[in-house]
Amino acid sequence: MTLSPATPGAIYDPTQAVLQRRYGPVRQLGRGVWLVLWQSLQVEVREWSAIAPMGALGFLVVLIMSLIFDAGTSDPLALAAGVLWGALYLAGPVGLERQNGGPDFHAFMSYLLSSPLPRPALYLGMWLFQGLLLLCTSCVALIAVAVFLNAPLGQVWILISIVLGCMGFSAAGVVVSALTATLKKSQGLLAVVVLPLTLPLFLIGTSLCRAIWNGASWSSFQHWVYLLLLYNGMVLWGGLWASEQIWQEWQ
Repeated sequence: MTLSPATPGAIYDPTQAVLQRRYGPVRQLGRGVWLVLWQSLQVEVREWSAIAPMGALGFLVVLIMSLIFDAGTSDPLALAAGVLWGALYLAGPVGLERQNGGPDFHAFMSYLLSSPLPRPALYLGMWLFQGLLLLCTSCVALIAVAVFLNAPLGQVWILISIVLGCMGFSAAGVVVSALTATLKKSQGLLAVVVLPLTLPLFLIGTSLCRAIWNGASWSSFQHWVYLLLLYNGMVLWGGLWASEQIWQEWQ
């Protein structure tokens, strides 16, 4: 069975029978995740609705904060950590707002929700997609932090913490964006809900990067890594658990 788009004239075509029910549940889930991720990337390439403002905001946050605190600080690496995670903290809601407002994205979502695609695959695909956008933003912000605040780039744990942080911001943001999209006046509401929800992630990530940049040993910052993993696990599990309901009233 080949699915046809729910919206007349939609250009999406899940060829290769991605969603055929003859596949087992695990394989169907994996193919569904890949379909959502690939088609979301195609929508973003056509619209350029999210990645450009996210990258620009990440760079501007670092630039402005570095100018404000240029007069010197007692702990410059702590400032660099806060600025880096602040850029990610603010860029996530901006990207989600821009992405959800695109006409291609709404057509794509309507098409997916009318298909037999497993709802967990929809959530996981959007989670990976938004995480990739945040990773691109983090690359811009990290380079800007290195240039303007003289933060070192070479530590492996810095990169690991950023990846974990992007995945955590994405997991929370996708759930909230799906919930607020059902409201008639959701413009701006997403940031109001996402920012308090992801505040613990911002605080954990800032403390972790500060400890790493200040030369702390693994035993000194491992609890921050575990807290990052715990936060990601809780939000991701909650999103998967609620995935059958959060898109039921998509408009």
